Amino acid sequence: MKICMIIPPAPGDFKVPERIYGCSYNIYPQPDLPLLYVAAALEQKGHKVAYKDFISEEKKWKDLEEFIRNNKFDAYVFHTVLLSQKIDLQTCRLVRKKDKDAHIVFFGPQPTYFPKPFLFDERSYIIRGEPEESVQDLFDELGKKNPDLSKILGLSYVDGGKKVHNKSFGIIKDINKVPFPARHLIGHVKHKFFNPKLGKRPMTVMLTSRGCPYRCYFCVPNSLSWARELEWKKDHQGHKPPVGIRSAENIIEEFKEIKKLGYKSISIIDDMFLLGGKQRILDICKGVAPLKMEFGILARADHTLDMDVLRALKKAGCQYIDLGVESFNEKILKYIRKDLDPKIVPKSIANIRKAGMEPKINIMFGTCPLDTKEEIKKTIKKACELPVDYCMFSITTPFPGTEFEKVALEKGWVIKSRYNKMLKELDPSKSALISYPHLSSEDMERLTRMANRRFYLRPKRVLRQLGRIRSFKDLLDTIKGGLQLIKGKN
Repeated sequence: MKICMIIPPAPGDFKVPERIYGCSYNIYPQPDLPLLYVAAALEQKGHKVAYKDFISEEKKWKDLEEFIRNNKFDAYVFHTVLLSQKIDLQTCRLVRKKDKDAHIVFFGPQPTYFPKPFLFDERSYIIRGEPEESVQDLFDELGKKNPDLSKILGLSYVDGGKKVHNKSFGIIKDINKVPFPARHLIGHVKHKFFNPKLGKRPMTVMLTSRGCPYRCYFCVPNSLSWARELEWKKDHQGHKPPVGIRSAENIIEEFKEIKKLGYKSISIIDDMFLLGGKQRILDICKGVAPLKMEFGILARADHTLDMDVLRALKKAGCQYIDLGVESFNEKILKYIRKDLDPKIVPKSIANIRKAGMEPKINIMFGTCPLDTKEEIKKTIKKACELPVDYCMFSITTPFPGTEFEKVALEKGWVIKSRYNKMLKELDPSKSALISYPHLSSEDMERLTRMANRRFYLRPKRVLRQLGRIRSFKDLLDTIKGGLQLIKGKN
């Protein structure tokens, strides 16, 4: 089949959704890794796959209309997150006006969790949860004269006007067998992708595991792991799925392929990179060090206390470690089930710096009713005192499918009127969708703006950032990203 993987542009005054995590709108461009995984899975089965990223190509809505009008595909595939739902469905309406017979396939956390609007006719389909094997089975069946969709695990579809949800696929047992993402399809735009914490370009993104064993009640992981988790929880009493961990050998092979494709840096987006035992991490580091690639990882502070591991990461090319701190208040961390001693955070940061890498922290406001204006101001002060140049301050959002959403709805903390607006224009990392009697949404938005200004305008930090600029493009990207953070525009 001739299949188009499509990332549509944002129409009118819509903002561009970020699809790697699906929790915010674009600050800097990154490739859509889940869509590239599905593209690779379909190519493996012999399908002719086109990849059209209107965002990276800087195309407009009129270009999308022209593309659909002038091209013919057997199927279109969308990777849909919460913030892209309206855009993707609006694109589907364009497709249907042109072609009533094209198959339209959705996957990702939003159709997995909320399938109803995506099943609009008998040639629309949803792959729920982990997509690669189920999407292969779907297109194998669609290629037959008399397809039997009832046997495809993880599939939702329409049959005789009735919405059908087949039994869950579960999870891929061995993710080492999943083909590497089809990065060759985006070679013409790879120079557009960057991460301000990585100096070398072009940059790509990578997953070395799927899922997280921890139990933070507000957490939304990367969108592939999130869809996987949402589907698993339906059949397992709300419990999270086992973490899928790739072997060191498999990861090293992907590093080598990425280097051959001309990439110079990698943003590893695992929710917890430092899993699978110390030896696995050391083996990965030993294998990738000769490639001279830059990369960065996400980790918990309590996993960054082993100096052998940290030194190995640095030698292998790791430039930064992104830490989920959330709060420095032990009672708040216990409430949200972070299972982290806040006293570890300064030690973690000191160790990362000692090993020669950059620590980055994430702070969340309003995670629970224990947070107050006074507590948030203490948090801001503490963050500004730490030897850290990057901190993401955000307001906790009750994203669909999280336990925080369930609690927030029960307690009446959710500002329901803001959800629809969020889907079009509000950035949930800066616009509060919750309000407490003692801590209003306006309070949290004001304090988030204050936090960004105080943190990012510290004179020592500004001087350090200026010293890292290597080109005029670096300067422009730094200014652009900084202005977005400091202004805190919604």
